[in-house]
Amino acid sequence: MNARSNALVLSASFLLIAACSSSGTSSAASTETHGPETHGAPTVPAAHQPLDGKVFDVVLVQSNGQKDPDQLVFDSATFESLACRPYGFKPATYTARMQGGDVAFESSPKSKDAGANSWKGTVHGSSVSGTLVSTGPKGEPMNCTFEGKLANGALDGRTYEVQVIGADGKPQEKDDLSFTGGSFDSSSCRPFGYTRTAYTTSKAGDAIRFQAIAASADYPMNHWEGTVRGDTIEGTLKSGDAADAPTLRFTGKRKS
Repeated sequence: MNARSNALVLSASFLLIAACSSSGTSSAASTETHGPETHGAPTVPAAHQPLDGKVFDVVLVQSNGQKDPDQLVFDSATFESLACRPYGFKPATYTARMQGGDVAFESSPKSKDAGANSWKGTVHGSSVSGTLVSTGPKGEPMNCTFEGKLANGALDGRTYEVQVIGADGKPQEKDDLSFTGGSFDSSSCRPFGYTRTAYTTSKAGDAIRFQAIAASADYPMNHWEGTVRGDTIEGTLKSGDAADAPTLRFTGKRKS
């Protein structure tokens, strides 16, 4: 997909680009973060970080003992907590450095309405643990710990080449949908800042149904839903939550 400057005003015949770059209030300023200063081992360049492409299923434990599930997603040098999405947090940059055979990471996402989060953690093999300090808009802190393991999904290791179909029923651009390590990715939405996200599945007879909600720092959430039967895939993509948000269909076959 060509991410040229007029992508935001393409006609209905290019709904795939509309879905991946539909206009909305930019939240880049609220999610812009700067990696913390590190000492000792050199920091990996921001263009790529060693945890990219990984998703962890974790449990957050508050100081009062309350436990909540979460999924932590690392991709394209950004970090995201899916449990924090409803509070206005979007993908933020993260820094990482090697500590022997482990990887230590930090990220400080911000939300316009919910304040700031400070995540610090260590990945050891397939496990992760760390702390979260969440500071509300009035300065009130909440401390949590978390631990978990690498995620996995029923469609992991598969890539599908799909044909996107516009609202007028005409074929649009092609896209590669990939599933790996419990994460989902659309190659066509990458130029618009959408990163890998966790996905869920459920069985429906001989089919597998999946759902994934992909985030971008600048654009609305993309809601993916699909059904896989054998080597075929079909489903819908809706950009944003508005009643008139563009909805596209896609269909395709397994590529690898």
